[in-house]
Amino acid sequence: MSVALLCVVIFLFWAALYVYVPVLPVYAKDAGASMFVVGLIGGIYGFSQLIARIPLGVWSDRIGQRKPFVAAGLLLGVVGGIGLVFGRDPMLILLFRGMHGLTAAAWVNMSVLFASYFPNHRATYAMSIISFINAVSMLLATYSGGLIAGNIGRAETFWVAAGVSGVALLCLLFTQEERGIQMRGMSWSEFLSVGRVPALLGISAVAVMAHFIVYAVPFTFVPIYAAKSLGATDTDLGLLTTALLAPYTVGTLLTPVVASRLGDRLTMFLGVMTMALSILSIPLTSDFQTLAIVQGFTGFGRGLIYPVMMSTAIRAVPQHQRATAMGIFQAVYAIGMFLGPATAGMVAESFGLTNAFVFNGIVGLVASMLTLRWVAGKVKQPAVAV
Repeated sequence: MSVALLCVVIFLFWAALYVYVPVLPVYAKDAGASMFVVGLIGGIYGFSQLIARIPLGVWSDRIGQRKPFVAAGLLLGVVGGIGLVFGRDPMLILLFRGMHGLTAAAWVNMSVLFASYFPNHRATYAMSIISFINAVSMLLATYSGGLIAGNIGRAETFWVAAGVSGVALLCLLFTQEERGIQMRGMSWSEFLSVGRVPALLGISAVAVMAHFIVYAVPFTFVPIYAAKSLGATDTDLGLLTTALLAPYTVGTLLTPVVASRLGDRLTMFLGVMTMALSILSIPLTSDFQTLAIVQGFTGFGRGLIYPVMMSTAIRAVPQHQRATAMGIFQAVYAIGMFLGPATAGMVAESFGLTNAFVFNGIVGLVASMLTLRWVAGKVKQPAVAV
């Protein structure tokens, strides 16, 4: 029962954070934001996670609970959604999008809570399930958000975000947290030892660059490119994000099969290379349909790598250190979520959107090459210490 309810919470959690994403860059631009500030608004979501995820992971492991942190995140989701309704100034948009970044930081605790319902050897399976739910949720939320914005208004997408967060919080109250493992406080030296695990370091380094390009291009500046250069409407922007997330969903489902045949390293290489080549193709598109197809390849590449990254972080350490490891992993890749849009905003402001796309495509090519060096082909299962 708790597993099913937590699946519902996960679905609503991501729906609340992404229902307004298709129109957020254009909403901010129309509110008077420069390209650089649009980039900051895209990046503040990652910056909030960068500063919050490690403390949330360590604190969660110290007290042996995950659920209270998820509840706090959902409460911030309600406040952030209402704030975006009334925050029509670029700086207020920045503030409340940052608050939703704190909501997203609770994914550390939620993913470890979900994994606790499964045995250690089924970590990849568990991460594939929640990655799939994550993908379906974002897919339906962004499609619905485009329709809501196009037919009712952009502000209504923020109301939906607040309401969905509230419903998720109510559902969470009826879940039960497994308490079979004895938790204990973590020393500073133990924390550093977790941070030095080779598999965790390698996958985190690749994740930084992967999130750098994903949050800079398809989630932040592709909507502006589509609206400015191709005349896309708000409804079109929702469809464009759907075109990104539908193949992402397929990719998350295929990952266990692909990784079992090719190994983690080659799966990551193929995924990141696909993302890089599709991003480099964006300036060559001259119509909305072609841009949507290119977005689809970016999404599929991301779908291939995300479950691998999550499962590697989970399997790299004993169970009593998992929230800490997940916090480190997600905080590190949040660097890319912050720097990607902020850097792309500066490049676009100074050299134009086309050069921003080319720059990020090159980052992706470099990342794909580094996966062959930094990602382990197979992660050794650690002994579970209690």
